[in-house]
Amino acid sequence: MATRQNQLNDYHPEQYSEHQCYVGQSGQTLNKRLVLHKSDAKLRPDRCALAQHVFSTGHNMCFDNVEILDTEKNLTKRKFLEMCYITQNNTMNSRTDVNNLSNIYSFLLTLDER
Repeated sequence: MATRQNQLNDYHPEQYSEHQCYVGQSGQTLNKRLVLHKSDAKLRPDRCALAQHVFSTGHNMCFDNVEILDTEKNLTKRKFLEMCYITQNNTMNSRTDVNNLSNIYSFLLTLDER
């Protein structure tokens, strides 16, 4: 499993009907972030949409099949990339995760999907 830091990750439930994923950025190593996600799903479901989803639906997440979407050291750029990936995919992320994405960028991303 990758141990790089400063990356965007894509998580998929093992069994899911909504075909949703979770996109998250982290400055931590992937292994540390996965440990936190697993713990949050059991103990702190209010911490992120992924933990909330697992806690409320009982879905099991396939943490062994995490895709690294991108790597970026700059936090502002990483958060921007995260918002773009969330906007372009069917995610379980909170809509507040994209509140800071400009309407112009949102429009351009929808053009990219056509």
